Amino acid sequence: MRKISFLIVFMFIPFLSICQNSEDNFFEIAEKLEGLLKYRDKSPAQLRELLVELEKHSEGNESSYELLKNRCDGYILPIEIKLVRSDLFNKNFKDAIKKTRTLKTYYPFKEDINNLETYVDRKIYRNEKKEFLRPKSTILSLEPSFGLFSQEVSSKELNSLSNLYPIYGLAFYAKIGIKSKVSYSSKPKFSYSQVGLKLEYRDTNYRLIPNDSLVRASPFFHTQLSFLIRKCIGFDIGILSYSSSTLPTHYSFSASFFIPMGYFSLGFNSRLLTDFKAPVPMIQFGTTLKFNFGLYRPYLVRDKEEVKTRVIKFKERI
Repeated sequence: MRKISFLIVFMFIPFLSICQNSEDNFFEIAEKLEGLLKYRDKSPAQLRELLVELEKHSEGNESSYELLKNRCDGYILPIEIKLVRSDLFNKNFKDAIKKTRTLKTYYPFKEDINNLETYVDRKIYRNEKKEFLRPKSTILSLEPSFGLFSQEVSSKELNSLSNLYPIYGLAFYAKIGIKSKVSYSSKPKFSYSQVGLKLEYRDTNYRLIPNDSLVRASPFFHTQLSFLIRKCIGFDIGILSYSSSTLPTHYSFSASFFIPMGYFSLGFNSRLLTDFKAPVPMIQFGTTLKFNFGLYRPYLVRDKEEVKTRVIKFKERI
């Protein structure tokens, strides 16, 4: 019996020694973690590495381990989330997805991780949507303009251009007959015609090449139905109302030629004005600088589903 008791004690001593060593290692690692947490700048990777080691020796000290882990996580998690957001800002979507998946394994369920994953998905969706719409043309355009036009005179009085007045305009167009053009850059180019409404106002406070032999011009508001063929050749018909009540309303018929140059176009204009009572119509000539701002690329329900599918495929490839 004494031999059996001695044998049991002899075998139990190494087990006690292992348990003692494990507990010593636990407190040694815990002390290192406590030291790191006192610093203002801490390394998330170093803290996580020590936590992994601490977990290996946490048997019997589970509550202390959980308490210390929660303290470390309170520092690590916000830093990890910032790193993921930084990847998204730099359009490094693959790393953002990988880091988010890693965080989900470290934290089985946390609302912060759930919100982060939603944010990552939303950013990837927006990027895929942008890439999907990039090769498509806008279907509307807003085009403010500035022009210099001669004072309207009859064809008999037209001997030289004088009394050039500024005309401010704003046009809203719908694009029709849109066709892709060969582009030697990454930016797609399109050819199209336009139909829309154009508004103009003449400011008579300023003039170039003054000619006092002509009657002083009156400001006017000009509303036109406008057509542009392949962004170059324009035809407008409209109604022109003078600020002076002594002048009758006139009807306008305009022809223009524009030279497109990216976001703006330079135009050369001629215009006939008549009230259908005068024996001879009046004529205007001018030049216009207009700016071309495209609006609204169509994004249909089927397009939305296609973009969602692209997001799923992108995430599955990582």
